[in-house]
Amino acid sequence: MKFDKYSPGYGPVEAAAPESMVRLSVAAIRRNCRRLERLYRRTRSAADGQALTAAQRHRSTVFKDKRDRYWSDRIADQTGSPVKLRNTLNAILQRDKRTADDVAPTVHDADAFLRYFDEKVKSVRAATASHPLPVFNSTAEVLLSTLRPCSEDEVRRLIRPTASPTKSCALDPIPTFLLKEMVDALLPYVTAMINASLREGRLPSSHRHAVITPLLKSSRFDADEQKNYRICRSFPN
Repeated sequence: MKFDKYSPGYGPVEAAAPESMVRLSVAAIRRNCRRLERLYRRTRSAADGQALTAAQRHRSTVFKDKRDRYWSDRIADQTGSPVKLRNTLNAILQRDKRTADDVAPTVHDADAFLRYFDEKVKSVRAATASHPLPVFNSTAEVLLSTLRPCSEDEVRRLIRPTASPTKSCALDPIPTFLLKEMVDALLPYVTAMINASLREGRLPSSHRHAVITPLLKSSRFDADEQKNYRICRSFPN
């Protein structure tokens, strides 16, 4: 006589899905960091501080690898859909990373804001045109007349992920995160561009433009009053 249907606890065991295992691993890493943080707050010992730092670095590495795999798989899956791929790239480039307070409905368009801020600058210059120029008394005995060329190691230290934030501008030729990942291949060219700019004392014309965004100074202000906006400039990296 078969008793399988009367003993459901002895059925086949299903393996956990890889996504569930990843979530469990991430949760375990977070719990371990919180545990070490509580321990360090109690003891304040150097050993516990080093253990906490190592755990936090491991957490950052795991999260970065997980995020990179997620976006890589998502781009690969959306290769045949241009609309979805564009939305994904916009999310990676943080082009849509603005809060509801930053994007306020207003009756003014871009040309209206351009005219307003242009007139504002002209009025400030006209009000200060009759004032004498400021006088600066130089007390420096050493003059900075030349700049030493940068080495590839110095540029690498500036580009490394922990030295600078991963922010991008719509005018960037490539995303900042991609520059950091491909720094070994792009380092000679980036170093040559920096040294050429220092040697000639000028910036390329492509780096003299910026994306101008008028942002409301406070959510309490009237969005239809242009004086309640401030200018936010985003320069290419």
